[in-house]
Amino acid sequence: MYTLYLDGSGDPGWYPPYGTSELKWYVLGGVAIDDSMIDPINEDVSDIISKYSQLAECPIKELKYSALIAGNKDYGYDQLTKLQRKQMADEVFHLIHEYRPPLFATAIHKNEHYEKYRTPHDPLLLSFRFTVTKFDKFLAENNENGMIFMDSESLQVKKSMKAIIEEARIDGIFLRGANSQYNDGPNSKLFALTNNLDFNVSENSPGIQLADFCSHAVWRNFERAQGGRFSQIQYLFQSSNNGATRLVQWPRQKQI
Repeated sequence: MYTLYLDGSGDPGWYPPYGTSELKWYVLGGVAIDDSMIDPINEDVSDIISKYSQLAECPIKELKYSALIAGNKDYGYDQLTKLQRKQMADEVFHLIHEYRPPLFATAIHKNEHYEKYRTPHDPLLLSFRFTVTKFDKFLAENNENGMIFMDSESLQVKKSMKAIIEEARIDGIFLRGANSQYNDGPNSKLFALTNNLDFNVSENSPGIQLADFCSHAVWRNFERAQGGRFSQIQYLFQSSNNGATRLVQWPRQKQI
C-alpha cells in the first residue's frame, strides 16, 4: 500500500494578460510513501523540526520550503541563520534521498496552456488529473493499492477534486468533448485507489510537508531556473520498470 501526499507550489491563477497572478508556472507535486516507511519518516521529520526549533529557540511549525528559503517569521524560520536554513534544507533533501520514495509532479506553464486551448482547463484541476493518473499507473505496474492525501484546500476545490475521482470510477479518468484533447494514457477507473481523496492540514502531516519540499524544488526549476535542488531529486521521478518519467510538463514538450 502506498499513500500519495500532494502539495502545490506557485498558484493556479492565470498570469497577465489573462489574469493577475505574478507567477508563470504552477506545480502540483507528490511523494508516494510505502506504509512500512510512514512511521520512520514521520519520526525523522519530527527530529529535524525539533533540532532546528532548539537552534531557533522557538517552535518551528512545520517543514515548508518556500518559507524556509525566505526566513519567514510566521514559521519561526527568521530565528535561524542563513547557514542554518540551508543546513535544514540539506537534511530534508538527504532524508528524501535516504528513503527514495517515488515522486510525482505536474508542471503547468499557465499562459502557454491558456493560449493553446480555446477553453483551457483549470491548472489546479488539470494538474491533479494528470498526477492522479500517473499514480494510478504506478500502482497498477507494481500490483499495489494506494490512497491520496492533500494539503487542505477551499471547499469548492475539495468538491471538484473528489468529483474527478468519483466520475472516473464510473466512466474513466478521460475528459470528454472539447476537453478530450487533454487525455493521455489508459482511461483508468482508478480501481487501485482505496479512497476518493482526503485532505489534511500540512502542519499535521509530515508526508505533505515532504511533498511541499519536492513540489517547490520543481517549481523553482521552472519558474526561477534554479534547478539545484531539483537535480538532487530528479531521479526519483523515473520509473524503475521502464524509465518513463512521472513528471508531466504541460503543455507537453520534451521529456524531463
